[in-house]
Amino acid sequence: MKLTIKQDAFVLAYLETGNASEAYRRAYNCSGMNSNTINNRASDLMKHGGIKARIEESRERTFASAAIDRAGVLSLITELATGSAADFSEVQVRCCRHCWGVAFAFQWKNTAEFGYRMAEALDATARELAAWEKDVSLGSKRPKPDPTPIPTDEGGYGFDVFAQPNPECPRCLGEGHTQAVFKDTRKLKGAAKRLFAGVKQTKDGFEIKTRDQDAALKILAAEYKIGVAPAASVNVGVGINAQGAENVTVVSVDPMEASRQYQELMKG
Repeated sequence: MKLTIKQDAFVLAYLETGNASEAYRRAYNCSGMNSNTINNRASDLMKHGGIKARIEESRERTFASAAIDRAGVLSLITELATGSAADFSEVQVRCCRHCWGVAFAFQWKNTAEFGYRMAEALDATARELAAWEKDVSLGSKRPKPDPTPIPTDEGGYGFDVFAQPNPECPRCLGEGHTQAVFKDTRKLKGAAKRLFAGVKQTKDGFEIKTRDQDAALKILAAEYKIGVAPAASVNVGVGINAQGAENVTVVSVDPMEASRQYQELMKG
């Protein structure tokens, strides 16, 4: 049903204020009217079929939009709460240089690496010898330095940096060595992208920053009313008590509050 310009203005004012009399004052000229007249005319407009339909239609659109926003926020928080730091960083256990060498001798990647290390050893010997000869020419009687040990290729070639430790290796005793690996964060997607909060450079290297998953879990627990007091041995924001429901603390949160908390969470 088509409405007049003033009826449209009344609908908009009512949706904004929630008060029919105030909406009437904004949409119509009320000079000379008393409060009872304004209230009665506003009440009559609220009974108008077209106005009632327009208000209901606008409310449904608002509620649908709010539901979409709420669902979107919860989806983002769920991704954040369930993301895994292993998607962008991990600690790997790799073999040592002796694990798979011939007779457990030092194994080289290739002949180029071996040749480079040999050249380094020869250069070091040459520098030490030159320094000794200079000192002797100046009257020093310090003994001639021993040459820098030259590496051998007895362990062979083909060292694989990603290979697993050899449990029989006498050098690392099968434990290998640990290596921190950081993945290309430009390729992160979904939950991992939500969880990743940046990189900080410290004097000890790079430190990966993540958003607070415990806070995200608390928001979800409040939204779905499954929050309980966390157990002392569990280092998470929400604990699950498997002994029974007597210790369950039911909580609730307004959708707008959940959205606000999510925004605060993403700032961290």
